[in-house]
Amino acid sequence: MRHCDIMRAATAAARTVDKANFKNIASICALSASEAPSLHLVAVTATGVRLYFTTVGAGNSPDTRPYQLQLLHVRLPPGFSA
Repeated sequence: MRHCDIMRAATAAARTVDKANFKNIASICALSASEAPSLHLVAVTATGVRLYFTTVGAGNSPDTRPYQLQLLHVRLPPGFSA
């Protein structure tokens, strides 16, 4: 997933938020299965927006190696209104 694809997906998920808030990704962290079974990665932007991703494999088998990221959720920082 390219950066422009991430920005496009985040903008579509949070339509009332200025797209500049999704521009600079400050950190990327892997999530453990005990934290969130269906979420695998969180990216935090410079403005504090959190982007939650899952991985997608070929078919629906959990044994399949993932080959793609999919944005599942956008969480705004505290005090930020949409």
